[in-house]
Amino acid sequence: MSKSAELMAKHIQDEIISKCPPDPVTLHISSVNLKLIPTQFLKGLDSRTTLLLRILENLNDDHVDAVGLFGMGGTGKTSLAKEVIARVKGAFAIKVMVEVSHAPDFVRIQAAIAESIDLLLHNVDDVGQRAIRLYNRLIEVEKEKKVLIILDNVWHKLNLDEVGIPRTCKLLLTTRDKEVCRLMDVEDGNIFEVGVMRTNEARELFKSQIGNQADLLEYKNVVERLLSKCGGLPLAIVATANSLKDKKLSSWENFADDLEKPISSQYSGDYRQAFSILGTSYKSIQGEEKRIFFFTCLFIPVGSSVSIETLMRYGMGLNLFEHVSKLSEAVKRAVTWADELTLSSMLLEGDIKGDVKIHDIVRDFAISCAARDEEHKFMVEGIPRWLDDDTLIKYTAMSLTSKNDYSRLSGVEVVSFKF
Repeated sequence: MSKSAELMAKHIQDEIISKCPPDPVTLHISSVNLKLIPTQFLKGLDSRTTLLLRILENLNDDHVDAVGLFGMGGTGKTSLAKEVIARVKGAFAIKVMVEVSHAPDFVRIQAAIAESIDLLLHNVDDVGQRAIRLYNRLIEVEKEKKVLIILDNVWHKLNLDEVGIPRTCKLLLTTRDKEVCRLMDVEDGNIFEVGVMRTNEARELFKSQIGNQADLLEYKNVVERLLSKCGGLPLAIVATANSLKDKKLSSWENFADDLEKPISSQYSGDYRQAFSILGTSYKSIQGEEKRIFFFTCLFIPVGSSVSIETLMRYGMGLNLFEHVSKLSEAVKRAVTWADELTLSSMLLEGDIKGDVKIHDIVRDFAISCAARDEEHKFMVEGIPRWLDDDTLIKYTAMSLTSKNDYSRLSGVEVVSFKF
């Protein structure tokens, strides 16, 4: 275990001991932690540098209300938005970034924005009343300070009035669909596409993640093979690099061999190649307990980050620590697993230091894996109507974080459920 992981484990253990156990579905709400912004994001990436400068120019234009970024998942829209936060500096006194996702949680979104302007909403349950208070406070704050609100990963038109965001605030939104930008009244001249990387930029990103190893002559051919399968998608490039860092040449060649095999029919759509790469990384996860621990990240509500302590409690529910006799050992093991999964790009650093979250493409991939696992079948995001009760009872864990109808569970004998 690394020194940082040991310190994190000690901190979590002290937190558990010093307080009553929290509700396991209660998550930290916060704006983006500026310390987590990648400092080398633009190194060697000329197209991204040019795009960033255009975005900053438009955001600083008093005649522009909103700027939109669109592109397929995994192209780096969120990373680019974080870089914007780092570089607008004094232009905006208040900067807040919150993920919206395909199932917007207005309470969570409102809480993140409210925190940035020191507005307390925890004692207000009604979403409409929260929106009114948030709207009025933002109007008041804007009289003296400029506010930039970044709405990340927007899937559908978001009604700003229902959230409580006045149009006086400057907006930056990221989405996969250009039409979403237009539906939210972003003018075409302020909408920018974030596409896949050019070959030279993909190579630079790969090298920035993996180090000098990629420059070795004997690795040159396999690097090109790997990059050709990544298709310029930053998510795939980073996942590949992190899976191979400090590994021997034979491991690189085996990884490339796997990627060059016909893609499994279980992967379909625009992200078949990304899923194939994630599948190869997933196979490298060592140990059954660690693999199931990765599945517990599916219990994180979409768009949220979660503490490692919470994931450890999920793991306890699934008996992942049944052979561990001390709390400190369980904490260290959970922190180590989370650290290793983050280093391999299967998890991301969360909104708060020490928290983790999961990219929506990785989440979709993990859901497909968890549903196929014969020994530990997980179900996420509701119960399909076609699923009969005999099949339902075979699941060992189920996520109830979405707002679906779970009335079918009443009367069903879920003998296999562990969590």
